[in-house]
Amino acid sequence: MTIVRICAAFLAPFLTGLPSAASPQEAVTQQSEQIVVTGSRLGLSAEQSVQELLIYDRTRIEQSGQSTVADFLATIPQVSLNSVESTYIATSVRLRGAVEGSTLILINGHRINPVTGGAAPFGFFDLGVIPISLIDRIEVLPNGSSAIYGGDALAGVVNIVLRSDFSGVEGMAGYKLANHTNERVAYVGAGWKGRSASVSMMLTYDGRNPLPDRDRAITASPDYRRFGGPNLGTPFFGTPATIYSLSGNLPGLNSSFAAVPHGSPGVGLTPSSFAATAGTANTGSYTSYQDALAQSDRGGLLVNGSYRIANDMELFTEVLATKYE
Repeated sequence: MTIVRICAAFLAPFLTGLPSAASPQEAVTQQSEQIVVTGSRLGLSAEQSVQELLIYDRTRIEQSGQSTVADFLATIPQVSLNSVESTYIATSVRLRGAVEGSTLILINGHRINPVTGGAAPFGFFDLGVIPISLIDRIEVLPNGSSAIYGGDALAGVVNIVLRSDFSGVEGMAGYKLANHTNERVAYVGAGWKGRSASVSMMLTYDGRNPLPDRDRAITASPDYRRFGGPNLGTPFFGTPATIYSLSGNLPGLNSSFAAVPHGSPGVGLTPSSFAATAGTANTGSYTSYQDALAQSDRGGLLVNGSYRIANDMELFTEVLATKYE
């Protein structure tokens, strides 16, 4: 590649009209410096690579006990998660806390079409669409790789390799139980492998019941004085309500606000009903209306097929379908 000094060519017409001490017939020639930039992509193994490459095989993923891809990636120090709530909560990944869209996600080494509509930002891919039982390994390159993969790999690359090319029949079913929630997971797969062809198919299902915050002692109430902490409650979510005066004190009371007595229906009350609660407020928190773990039901289908035409030529197909609710 030759870089031409444009500034010299641009100024030449103007400089010719200026007086010079040298002879006007003397021609001045400037030789531009030639700069050659060469880039190459070398195929190196994980041991030879000068960049840090983290590989997590299926055994490591199963031993982690995590039920989703996002939950497993959250155990890796270099990985941080990013959630976007649209019609449902979608979760993607960022490496080293970089900005959104700077971490490239690959499936079997291929680029995927990210979510671009709704509340999801450009370049956002929901990891929840991939059942964890379909994964053979996860490769994480937590360094900038934009020279090879493009600008969307500025922070690094996460490559999710799906299972394929296995023979026989296998299956698994599991059940996890915790207070106020449970998880179910199951998959079954079959594969055949010949000398020049192979085909495999896997079906998966995993589901989880919701875990409401109100069912956990630590989040059921925002009043942490029982643990030696502050009261983080707000009257906006208090049950029953709190009565406030628009100006001055409430009629018959020495305070501008008073809590509706607990156990009261809230109707037919008189100023004397608030005598014991004057100057106090019933508080609550939005956590009483949300779930610590959202309910989810996910099913997946993975089909792989390949046929080797020659030693250096192969036809293959990969189909991944997921229903996520």
